Amino acid sequence: MVRKRYKRPYRAKRKKPFFKKRSFWMSLAFLAILGGSGWFLCFSPVFEVKMVSVSGDGELKNSECQKLLEDLAEKKIGLMSSKSIFLFDLDKANKEILEKFPQIQNISIQRKFPGEIYASLQERKPAAVFDWRGQKFFNIDETGVIFEEAGGPDDFFIISRNNESEDVKLGSRLFDTSFLVKILRLKTDIESKLPVRVARGLVVTDERVNFKTTEGWEIFVNPQKDMDWQFAKLEAVVNEESFTEKRTDLEYIDLRFTRVYLKSRQADGGHDTGGDVFLNPATPQAPAEDAKEPEEKAVEAGTEQ
Repeated sequence: MVRKRYKRPYRAKRKKPFFKKRSFWMSLAFLAILGGSGWFLCFSPVFEVKMVSVSGDGELKNSECQKLLEDLAEKKIGLMSSKSIFLFDLDKANKEILEKFPQIQNISIQRKFPGEIYASLQERKPAAVFDWRGQKFFNIDETGVIFEEAGGPDDFFIISRNNESEDVKLGSRLFDTSFLVKILRLKTDIESKLPVRVARGLVVTDERVNFKTTEGWEIFVNPQKDMDWQFAKLEAVVNEESFTEKRTDLEYIDLRFTRVYLKSRQADGGHDTGGDVFLNPATPQAPAEDAKEPEEKAVEAGTEQ
């Protein structure tokens, strides 16, 4: 007798509702914790910026920087505002302060938990005064940056540029740092080592700067060449016994070439009276590139005004 086999009817397994799944509640709990933590960090008064401190050793009013930092500390998140220390953008604050206050050279901004922003300022120091077309004076630092308007030349070295036509903008760099350093260093060497006082400097081109002395005569130098060698030539000229008589009627000394050219105000036809300078044995010899330079005519040195 053959047995009959019966197949159990197939029953579709009912799916669990998603809200009954363990993974759903674990995900929901994770999101709740994450959202709660985010809210706590963004809106809790515990991490709210309650104090902004600014320190600096210059003349800039720290209250102005403090007000800007306080404004930057407040953020809008949708319809809500937050002053969370975690949302404070250090890079943006640094950039905006340097743009608004060009007299600041460096700034360091830090978060001090739980609720303080601290900024330390280093202000620019004037190294010279820039004369803009004889109408305005501006302080410039040793890096060549113009950073504030000056009431006048005061006791600083005055420097100007030839044929200045464009307006100047605070915070812009007027001179290359190395270029300005050479000029200021030579001015210091002249006044500290020679009986000569420099009143101002005129930047004619990158290869020519005119120093005007308090006596009225000028010194022409080329900052692109060896400045120590040019100073050595000036020192040799000034220390000559005959220079005492020459300086009373002197118009300029040109140190840019191998030979030194001196021009008297009463020179016939406005020509230079150029001659070789007799250097002391201790004075360094001319650099190779200077020695090979073709000698220029004396009259050419006097017509680049």
